[in-house]
Amino acid sequence: WYTPGLSGDNTPSVYKNISGSPLNQVAHGEVALHGGPANQLAVARLTLATAGSYTVAGVFGQGDLGTVDLHILVNGSSAFSKLAASGDEAFNFGTTLGAGSTIDFLVGTDGDYRWDSTPLSATVTATPVPEPATLSIAAAGALLGMARRRRSAKS
Repeated sequence: WYTPGLSGDNTPSVYKNISGSPLNQVAHGEVALHGGPANQLAVARLTLATAGSYTVAGVFGQGDLGTVDLHILVNGSSAFSKLAASGDEAFNFGTTLGAGSTIDFLVGTDGDYRWDSTPLSATVTATPVPEPATLSIAAAGALLGMARRRRSAKS
């Protein structure tokens, strides 16, 4: 995906290589981002449908030979940033988000946008949250355990 007419080479862009062979050091089947000639950021955005706790994990891959600036924004705030990256950069963090929250994966240039195709592999996983009844039972069990210890200490 790109903005037509922004540059002569369809950047900044987010794309999936479906050519059947590597393209700009991006393997067949991989998704990649490429910043634009005036350091425009390539952005892949995920908008969450449901509230919850999430784990965001993956890697920005090496791709082309150039160095790039990498960022992940959660609702517009930085959750990961690496400037002038020249190799694989892994990320893994947890966050609690509301419905409609956004996670943006961004690739920018370091001033020279040639050779900046950057593969992205990311997984956003909902983290199970205990039901309120489960929390009540766990809290009651903890209180009973503390009460028994206190009685044993008094005896």
